[in-house]
Amino acid sequence: MGEDSKIEKQGLLSTEQTSHFSVALKKVFLLQSSRGYWGRGKIGNKVTYTSQGIQLMQALGVNHNNKNFKKAIRWLEDNIGKVESHWSTRVEIGLKLGDFNRLATDDDIDHFLDDLEYDLNHPQEEARLDLFWDVIPTLIAFHPYEKDYEDKKGKAVPHKKLIQEIIDISEDFGDTITVQFQANHTGLVALYLATIIDKNWEPEFQKKLYEYRCKMVKWLLANREENASSISWQRGKGITSYVLIDLIGCGLEKEKIKKYIPKIIRFIVPDARGNVKRDKTTTYDTKLHAEPLYVSMLVLRAMTEVIKMEGTDKISDIRNRVSDYSWLEARVAKFARTFYYNKKKIPIIICSLLCIFGGISYIFNMEFLASLLITIGVSCLFTYLFQVFDKD
Repeated sequence: MGEDSKIEKQGLLSTEQTSHFSVALKKVFLLQSSRGYWGRGKIGNKVTYTSQGIQLMQALGVNHNNKNFKKAIRWLEDNIGKVESHWSTRVEIGLKLGDFNRLATDDDIDHFLDDLEYDLNHPQEEARLDLFWDVIPTLIAFHPYEKDYEDKKGKAVPHKKLIQEIIDISEDFGDTITVQFQANHTGLVALYLATIIDKNWEPEFQKKLYEYRCKMVKWLLANREENASSISWQRGKGITSYVLIDLIGCGLEKEKIKKYIPKIIRFIVPDARGNVKRDKTTTYDTKLHAEPLYVSMLVLRAMTEVIKMEGTDKISDIRNRVSDYSWLEARVAKFARTFYYNKKKIPIIICSLLCIFGGISYIFNMEFLASLLITIGVSCLFTYLFQVFDKD
């Protein structure tokens, strides 16, 4: 039996991998805070995590009227304005959801396109928008509405200028092209070119778009890191997940990509407990992009796209099953959320409890135990406070 026949018979994911996917998905769903966000720390971190959570639910086909989906959107609407650097994320998410009332208004889209034009016309100045974080993902999301916008506003998206800028920062090796030797950048640009190729371009330019896309996909396939059991790009689960999403979206070399998918899944799949380890190589050089929760969301998005290749019924069945929690699962999840979102407060709580138990012990004339508990509690409290002040 050939390799393609085996894949066709058993599916792109094994039963075990599908189980791991389901466990990880349930963990991510249950980790959503009561207010609708994911993540902890600075508000910018929460915006990034929550944006990824919303995109994961969107990929899974979660109904927009689902209470958890609505809570996530509402939280993002209420809080993303507090982080000016993330305003384009709001536009991208709004376009993906078709929300033109709060997340992606006409004014927001105008602002985005004005900044893009300014960046393209003033390359010597510091860019207002990041090419790979802001510009390309937003333009991909904007594509279904682009013609209506152009007809209404009489304002065209400067695709040709942007493509020229991309080519200027790329390396062309004849048969292959890479964008800054980054797999995730190359994959994202290939997906962007695949998305806009259906516009009414002149034949010569359309041919160029197709050639660029083919060369980028060839570079990605040629530069995969493969061993006997797995395939990855730059040994990063996040980067590999992004590349897999982009390759599926590009629609090129479909059978070859399908053949590689089982090995890619072996590299990114969560463990039996639904956990994904910290990433060593990340899409962006920040601590957040290496965090297990962030990587888990990317891995789950990539695996969702793979499962959808086999039909929407399977992903719908998984989505419904992981959304059905038992009483015990809900209680355990609530405890886990309390610990996760209040991790920094745990030392204070423990110190306070030691002092309270010490006071109770005094009431019951257990002076030695009372003295011991209060001494430990106060000592721990001062140690914790000194550490906090030292960090500041």
